[in-house]
Amino acid sequence: MTAFIVHTNPQAMWYQLVSEAQYHTHMQLPLELEHYLVLMLNELATESCLLAEPIAERYLAAQHSSGALQQTQLKHIGDECLILTGLFPQRAQQRHVDVHYYRDIGKTAYQRLHHIFKAQ
Repeated sequence: MTAFIVHTNPQAMWYQLVSEAQYHTHMQLPLELEHYLVLMLNELATESCLLAEPIAERYLAAQHSSGALQQTQLKHIGDECLILTGLFPQRAQQRHVDVHYYRDIGKTAYQRLHHIFKAQ
């Protein structure tokens, strides 16, 4: 029998799900990564849908942006690609795109963001 727990706080629900996933996979994430993952899941869960706009177009737009806008765009692209490839790879298949395409764009967005922060 599956127990259903109702959370009034969405973040508490995500923490529980991440904790359960760590338990079932015998993996323990560093606390900073666990916290970031929970915040990202909570943020993306409130949005209407993943891949509402073509990811490549958004990545190119981010490359032509600057400052805080560019950082926000790159973070969002990286986060969305991470969630898509990790939790919803069938979305890529539905679009007839290899999931590695999204992984690579997300990885590149995170790397670019890292270089921006490193240069500051």
